[in-house]
Amino acid sequence: MGASASRREPAPGTDAAHEPAPDVAADTAPEPKRVAPDAAPEPAPKRAAAATDPFRELLGTEGNASALLKFAGYRTVLTLESLSWRARRAVRGARLELDVTHEKIQRRLLRIFHRVELLNLRRQGDLPKQIVYSVTQYEDGWQTRAAGVLYEDGGRVILLWPSPRRLHGVRGVDASARDEVRSIASLAATKRVNSSMLSLGHCSLILSHRGGDERGWLRCKEFLAQLQVNYKPPMAKFADEETVASLVASMSGGDEAVGTLMIPRRLVLAARRRQDSRQRGTLAVRNELDVALRKAARASAVLDVAAAGRVLTHFWKCMSRSKWGAVTRETFIDKVAAAAGLGTSDALVVWDEAINGLLVPLLPLYFPAGSKPPLGTTENPDGDARASGDIRCGDVVALQAHEYFCPAIFGLAVTSLARDPSTCFSTTAHLSFGTFEKFVVRQSLSDQGSAAVSFISGGTRWSVALAVLDDLEARREGEADAEPGKARVREAIASLLVATRVRPLQAGATVEHAVGEPDLPRDEDVSWSRATIVSRDVHSAVIRMETNAEEKTVSLGSLRLVEDEPSAAAILLAHAAADHRYDIMQQILASDVMGNSPLSFTVGEPGKPISLRTDARATALDHAIVSRNIVGIGLLSDAYTRDQKLWQCCVATCHSLEKISSPQLTPKERADFSCAMRCGPGAYRHHMNPWTPFMVALGRQLEMILSPSMSTLPRFARDLMKPIESCGARNCCSDLCRSFPSSGAVSKIGKTRGRTQQTNC
Repeated sequence: MGASASRREPAPGTDAAHEPAPDVAADTAPEPKRVAPDAAPEPAPKRAAAATDPFRELLGTEGNASALLKFAGYRTVLTLESLSWRARRAVRGARLELDVTHEKIQRRLLRIFHRVELLNLRRQGDLPKQIVYSVTQYEDGWQTRAAGVLYEDGGRVILLWPSPRRLHGVRGVDASARDEVRSIASLAATKRVNSSMLSLGHCSLILSHRGGDERGWLRCKEFLAQLQVNYKPPMAKFADEETVASLVASMSGGDEAVGTLMIPRRLVLAARRRQDSRQRGTLAVRNELDVALRKAARASAVLDVAAAGRVLTHFWKCMSRSKWGAVTRETFIDKVAAAAGLGTSDALVVWDEAINGLLVPLLPLYFPAGSKPPLGTTENPDGDARASGDIRCGDVVALQAHEYFCPAIFGLAVTSLARDPSTCFSTTAHLSFGTFEKFVVRQSLSDQGSAAVSFISGGTRWSVALAVLDDLEARREGEADAEPGKARVREAIASLLVATRVRPLQAGATVEHAVGEPDLPRDEDVSWSRATIVSRDVHSAVIRMETNAEEKTVSLGSLRLVEDEPSAAAILLAHAAADHRYDIMQQILASDVMGNSPLSFTVGEPGKPISLRTDARATALDHAIVSRNIVGIGLLSDAYTRDQKLWQCCVATCHSLEKISSPQLTPKERADFSCAMRCGPGAYRHHMNPWTPFMVALGRQLEMILSPSMSTLPRFARDLMKPIESCGARNCCSDLCRSFPSSGAVSKIGKTRGRTQQTNC
């Protein structure tokens, strides 16, 4: 039997007898079991791949979404975005060209254009109640600016969404000349400004058409006109009863009960309608500026609301010295920030915040290198601002007041510098460039000469005087109601209505007399001759002609006062009539210096500076007619409609009389004008005027009608006279109808009854 495999040979130098016994147990022990490792977990089953959305792929393909919306209508974009989040992401990520050629409601178009921003504001709770849109028009805008609406050849109107954020390959400009860093920064600043302005209720859009495309230019004008027609401020539909009663009383000699009977019914209805001014409706007022300043103070690291107001006031002063141009960095730090009490380090921080779009009332602009001041004005054609995203190397950055806030900034600056309501229109207190009256009322920047400035923002012509009155009326911190503001307005207006500042129409005054027949229309046939007033009464005056020294008695309606320049009160009255400011008109017309003959004071004609007298010899009535201010016409006519000849002369010498028969007027507006002007159904049918019996003084005939013999009158005549008898106002309405003869008064009332009722409806 062979040796065991476990037996080992003895070591050298040892005896075999002493060899250790073999370990039998070790040889017979079983081998240890090997533990198998844990089995690897089975892999989780893979998710099934989401099925591709062919509709999303269709929308994501370039041009497909635009083609689909062209077929279904551009408003369908709202439906597409509401289908699913994939469709919404695809639509909002695509470059859309929406065909809006046949859209008639432009405000709806603009809301869809800004739908994403408006939805974000609604989620944040900052959605404004009213949104005012301003539109800027450029020629060849897609070549030089990021236009949102293009007018292509063939009359098509294309809405680009989103607006081009950057411009590439501008015609005639090398791409390497563009400053990419500042271009990106300008785009970001513009986006911040637009977002802030939208939260404040203002939005802007750029229109463009090809150079030489006359049809595209006409379509741009139609767009702007339609946008203005669709403008409806979300105000109350009707005025409060107190305001209506005050207006009716002012249009009827101070008695509301008599006024509801004497004035046309359509004037009473017009007084009940809420008429918001154009300046207040399209541009910012003090309350909105305060909101913007609070927003800027929250975004600024160094400014609070008071400091932001001081910066804005001194910024306005620097703009006034540079002909309302933009303010550069050096001027801002040295003259604006230092005057506002800011240190150099804080001034640099405020400047950086402003050019990054954080100070909302101020707008950062970039101008070409080498541009000479004033920057950004019409007087400097070489100083046009660059478009956002198209900043070149070496361009100069400057700040300019946003046009939406211009009236509010002007009002804040003037009232802050005046510090007293009566000083705002003063002829003795001075600004750096003239007296307060010279700038605020006459809108002139120099005491020498008669040059006047017309301020236009967003296509709206606005008045500095009305902006100052709006600022005075705004509620200050700590005021419980609006009465202190109204008191400040009354104090400021009262400073104009003094004998030393208004030259009355009295004996010795030089006037111009309208020579011609007082039949309508005859403004183009009127010749004016100078004369001197010898004496005057309520409705007429005796004048002495300068040519032949002849004395004649004429109606006050045919006289115009000759002045070197219009009085400040007459200018403010014309501004108020053009902007539907009834409270201002009421206070001026209630004064002794202007209430007797307000239409004898001439001002500039509509469309031109009101403070400059022209050969048109326009009055506040012309501005009320052009602005379609029916109530304003009623307020101005109160001093004249007691006498038929007096009012006919006022109407016959009106420069803008043809506006009341414009084909652009609606039938309701024509009826309102006919009643307010007390004219016949047509320009050449004054003999059919139904108001003639009621536009003349009554005299003794009214006493006869109100006598005990009133019982012999017909029932409708008794009903007509009961309100007069019940209010006890026999003297107030003593000029109802002087033309009624002593005999046959009842028959004449009966003949005019049907026509009068038809006109009053």
